[in-house]
Amino acid sequence: MNYQQTLNTAKRLLLTLPAKIFIGLALFYVLFSYLAINPLAKKLVPWIADKQLASEASVGKVTFDPFRLKLTVDDFKLNEKNHAPLASVKQLVVDVQASGIFNLAWKFKEISLIEPKGLIAISPTGTLNWAALIAKLNEDPSPPSDTIPRLLIEHILIKQGNVQYADNHRTTPFKAELSPLNFELDGFSTLPKDRGDYLIAATFAEQGGTLKWKGDMGVNPVASNGKVAIESVKLSKLLSIIKDVNLPFKVSSGDIHTAFDYDFSLPQDKPKLVLNGINLGLNQLNAMVDNVGEVRAESLNITAPRLDLSKQAHLKVGLQNLDVALNALSVHPNQASAITLNKLHATLPALEFSQQAQAQLAFEQLNLKLSALDIIHQQQNLLSVPEIDLQNITLDLANSQANIAQVALDNGSVTANINKAGQLNWQAVFSNDKQASKKDIVSTQAPSNDATSPQITPAESSPSAFGVNIANIVLNGWKLNAKDDSFTNPLQFNIADINVNFAVNNPAGNWEIHDLQTKLSQLVLKSSLFNKPVATLQSVQLSQGDILLKPQQVSVQSILLSGLKTELIHAPNAPLNWQRILATSSNNAAQKTSSHKNKTSQPDWKLALKKLALADGQLHIEDQSPSSPVVLDIQKIALEARDASLDLKHAIPIKSSFTIQQGGRFEAQGKLTPAPLNADIQLKVAGISFKPFAPYINQFALLKLNDGNANLNGKLSVKNQTALAVNFNGGFSVDKLALVEEASNAPFLAWEQVSSDNLEFTLAPNRLHMASLNIRQPVGKFIINPDKST
Repeated sequence: MNYQQTLNTAKRLLLTLPAKIFIGLALFYVLFSYLAINPLAKKLVPWIADKQLASEASVGKVTFDPFRLKLTVDDFKLNEKNHAPLASVKQLVVDVQASGIFNLAWKFKEISLIEPKGLIAISPTGTLNWAALIAKLNEDPSPPSDTIPRLLIEHILIKQGNVQYADNHRTTPFKAELSPLNFELDGFSTLPKDRGDYLIAATFAEQGGTLKWKGDMGVNPVASNGKVAIESVKLSKLLSIIKDVNLPFKVSSGDIHTAFDYDFSLPQDKPKLVLNGINLGLNQLNAMVDNVGEVRAESLNITAPRLDLSKQAHLKVGLQNLDVALNALSVHPNQASAITLNKLHATLPALEFSQQAQAQLAFEQLNLKLSALDIIHQQQNLLSVPEIDLQNITLDLANSQANIAQVALDNGSVTANINKAGQLNWQAVFSNDKQASKKDIVSTQAPSNDATSPQITPAESSPSAFGVNIANIVLNGWKLNAKDDSFTNPLQFNIADINVNFAVNNPAGNWEIHDLQTKLSQLVLKSSLFNKPVATLQSVQLSQGDILLKPQQVSVQSILLSGLKTELIHAPNAPLNWQRILATSSNNAAQKTSSHKNKTSQPDWKLALKKLALADGQLHIEDQSPSSPVVLDIQKIALEARDASLDLKHAIPIKSSFTIQQGGRFEAQGKLTPAPLNADIQLKVAGISFKPFAPYINQFALLKLNDGNANLNGKLSVKNQTALAVNFNGGFSVDKLALVEEASNAPFLAWEQVSSDNLEFTLAPNRLHMASLNIRQPVGKFIINPDKST
């Protein structure tokens, strides 16, 4: 009974007029959705494109599911009036959610675009291919809306997208393509509860991270301004959208974030973009770079108050107050080597870039500070620089000129080792088994025929040299530790304090070093043969040096060496100590000879050295072969050569002097020609004691030399012609000679003085001549033995 009543009631309700209207509308909605949407869209889309967008449009098929509220558009195409393509999409799906009504918002479960394509092209006359469409939109005088629609989009998908850019308004046309472009976005919302301080908040499904946007957008005219923030996006996933481009690096990890204010507009159909309050960051970067190796960075942060990009007659970029901070950078060329940098900080007040017939870039007052730069190989620190400071860097690309006011590097240290094969460990730092061959390297540097690579016209094939000027390079407090295992007994060389100051420039493309000032202190040479150093040098000073690389010229005002100390020792039944110190294997000697032969084919350098001097040198000479060693301590060694050069035929003024601790002084002054050997030298020897040489006499006779000294004064001439000719003219004296018998101490030979003021001695021909010989107070013993021997 109740069922029958309910059925009757339902029949009466269905027969009422409102019910009939509702049923009719529902039936019309369903039939219209299935039958009329597609043909109506095919007619309306071209009409709207023609009337409202000044373009052509077509659609392959449009379907709408009235129950799921799902719209599908297949093969949509948008072209210019001349049929040139602007954009297309193989399939567009819009899935609407009715539940959005509870949020008073448009809610979409999904919006997806399959194989969307877009073309941005600039004609040879400078016209944008979208200009007609934009101009048509600008005909609407109504102002753009200052509010944003309330939207909820659960999933946005772009699959197999393609974006092309072509600029034919250039001397060399430029083309670029982004393909395939795959993009997914989840949780897109413009509701206040979701966006916080932003109007839009969304997460990247594939790339990770979040996107936030707040601002205004309009199409009449086309303009937008607002704020953008992107946080924690995976750089490796972001770069995967440019799969078809062979990048010189591959990123395995790293998060990128950025925030900025922007203002975009299209005045006169030319895009203009201004960014303010820019902050760009990168954390935990790990990448492989071609021909470099593995690169890691803990963080990179870039800030700039303003970046101005505009495309008027040409592309123009303006940047203000750039600040770059890089922390914990490391480069690993191979498994055994690493280049590390603790911190880099750069500041730049302003930068301008413009793209005309030729790119122009200019900036000034760029300052760079680097902290804790290290080069490590096999856990050994080869280079360590606590701080590098580059001041006031300027660049003018239009005039091909770069200037640096100062480069300061303080308290650095260098370590270098040469192995037994003669190879320097620094060579292994940058070696990489995967590096390209020389041929490959040359080919990669050759101009590419790809449209994305600017082509060089014949007129541009030989540009003017790029000028570089570094006003002052300063190295203070450096240290050097070097070891050479190629010697039979490895050598170690240390410099405790290195200070260098010079300027660098390249006028007309020729590199030059000027005003070179160098002071090296506490130089020490050690050999594994001995516990103590084999040679030390207190300091080396170079003043006013100039080096010109292309003409291969070196000019130096002076090189001063001070405080040299070394020893020359002859042990019994052994070669001199320096012969043992410098001994090398036969293989190394052959390599050095071969290397020397190869170098002789190179053009000769020219050297002009005004003064080369050694001061306060000390040489200890010891011959241990006699029963009592022969010892000489030469002190206050001074050597000086002036106007030296690599022209061995050039006569060099020289001066030398030293004293002997055991008695005596030597002085020489004159001119010396190295090749062929020629010398004219004034010699003076005063009070050279014979006593240190007494063991030599005792070796052959039972005699003791108790006293005696020699003096010599005259001119020594040496000429190397067919044979070495030596000539000495002057005087000599041997004073207070005292030679006694070893057993009885009785005088054997003695005199007060033997001298001559007119000694002439020559070799080639061999000749000795004295006009007079003076002997004062001679004492001697001459014994004829019974066997008539003497």
